[in-house]
Amino acid sequence: MPVNTDEILATLSKPLCVLSADFEVCFANGAFQELLGDPTGDLQQLTWALGASTGLSRSLRKACARLGATGLHSAFRWTPAGDDGRGIYEVHVTRTAGHQFVVVLDEISEIVQIEEIHSRTRSYLEGVLNNLNLGLIVFDAQFCATFINRDQAELFQRLGVDTPVLDLIGAPVGRIHPVLPPAQWDAAFARVVHAGEVVTHAKIGFPADEPDSYFTTTIVPLCDRQGKVAGGVCVTREITRMVMLEQELMEKERQALVGQLAITLNHEVNNPLTAILGTAQLVLSTRNVDPAMARFLRMIEANALRIADVTRRLRELEEIHLTEYLKDGPLMLDLHAAPSAPAH
Repeated sequence: MPVNTDEILATLSKPLCVLSADFEVCFANGAFQELLGDPTGDLQQLTWALGASTGLSRSLRKACARLGATGLHSAFRWTPAGDDGRGIYEVHVTRTAGHQFVVVLDEISEIVQIEEIHSRTRSYLEGVLNNLNLGLIVFDAQFCATFINRDQAELFQRLGVDTPVLDLIGAPVGRIHPVLPPAQWDAAFARVVHAGEVVTHAKIGFPADEPDSYFTTTIVPLCDRQGKVAGGVCVTREITRMVMLEQELMEKERQALVGQLAITLNHEVNNPLTAILGTAQLVLSTRNVDPAMARFLRMIEANALRIADVTRRLRELEEIHLTEYLKDGPLMLDLHAAPSAPAH
């Protein structure tokens, strides 16, 4: 039984027509007739209606002009006039062997609306992520960056990473983030992506040898709907000021402790020390002191004065400096360190 192609095409729900090389309608199914507002099926009337739809007609002529060989395909989007963007079509044009053009219109209004919703949502989320005052990197299951927010980009610049952000997208996080060595990033990747754990480094000094900045990083896994880890988020926060304040507070606490120690020594040491020194000096001031006894008394006097000098320097100490008591051993207060020059 022969197949009637026109009958099959006429039953399609998508608007379809065939145009001649002269841009006349040779065939149109019912959906195309309704779209142009002429359900009579008169081809001459449809040709006139197509020409009256200037937006569609102009775009079709441009698309047909680009199709110089049989089988070539072109596509564009078209919105009917007065439809306020609610009806959006993707128009597909194919050149046939008979120098005709098959035109199929596919309504994509819902798809476009979903795309617009996704675009607005993504724009909103990017706006939120770019205003967190935290460096943020989103990465995939291979630990490659898929998103870097503005604060992280600025942080990279301060850390000496000169690569543009667009070039960093797709690169492994361990290669582009310098605050941790690659081995620690690899360990974090294994724990986050393979074990689903949250990894936190509370205080990282940068550079590692002589830190002038401090950071905390938290790496959190992100799971898909099936609960499988599909990537994660690396959050970096600079805590340099907080660390400096902590160090300043510790310095003040140590200074206060040394002051309390000085008061204790002055009370518990200086009083008996004064009696020892005074007695030694009194005996030395008398006549007929045995020379051997005088040597011992002068030794007592010298060491008493030395102890008194230590307690004095401890009392007058303005800054805490530590020095080695023994090589690689415990540290002790350096009472001979020169005070720092005042800041200008």
